[in-house]
Amino acid sequence: MEKAQWKDDYAAWQSPSLIVACDKVAFNGTPGCVLPQYAPTYRFNTAAYPEAAAHAWVIQNKSKIAGIGQSWDAPLKYLAPQARNKEAYEPQRSRDAMCTRYQGAKSASTGWVARKTFLPHPKTALHHVGPHLDEVNCDEFPFASTYQSAGMKAVNGGLNEAPNGGADCIQTVSAVADDGKMHFLDDTRYDAPSFTENCGRSSMSADVNQGSMRPFGEFAKAMRLLDTQDYFLDPGNAWFKGCDTSKAVLVCTMAKP
Repeated sequence: MEKAQWKDDYAAWQSPSLIVACDKVAFNGTPGCVLPQYAPTYRFNTAAYPEAAAHAWVIQNKSKIAGIGQSWDAPLKYLAPQARNKEAYEPQRSRDAMCTRYQGAKSASTGWVARKTFLPHPKTALHHVGPHLDEVNCDEFPFASTYQSAGMKAVNGGLNEAPNGGADCIQTVSAVADDGKMHFLDDTRYDAPSFTENCGRSSMSADVNQGSMRPFGEFAKAMRLLDTQDYFLDPGNAWFKGCDTSKAVLVCTMAKP
């Protein structure tokens, strides 16, 4: 009997390719490299800017685009400045579409505003420190410098267009209520949210709105984010552990972890 012939026959395989992107642009004194397959996470300073955190968290958890910037299948896509993005698109155009100031009349009896453009809420909580005077800002999410901004039209490469810009968003306000505490509230001058909206627009302190994103420029440089690359946003998820997003009416308290 002929001796059996044995051999191991392994199917062809290949380990996931590892891509390393390097540049010659000095940052903090030296060029550097990143792994573009890794999507970094931008984290709000939730303790310092709870209103901005609450806004992003609500849209991430209660809107039509739940999970945006939060789940692996729905990262935010960075929109680089006009000179460096593939559409030669100015991100300010998205912000203008979301936050154009309202100039029309409002109801004398109810204060109701036609759902078209942004009107600063008179009870927006402001943070005046010393001689510095805070002011009301329009805070939108997803951010203007993302391809998911609802103000970026599909013809310009937008991935999450709202036909009427900021008018189609969940409308909110950060205000100090009668109990003396800060609350993030539905702006009742507009239509009540249906939670089928694909964006959020909030009347908010300029210090809070701008402060929450001030470190982003350095984050983008340090992570060497290029146009269309993915990143995640953590608005402070641990602060919202006690919030039940399955309820039609969302009432909960942020708590420092």
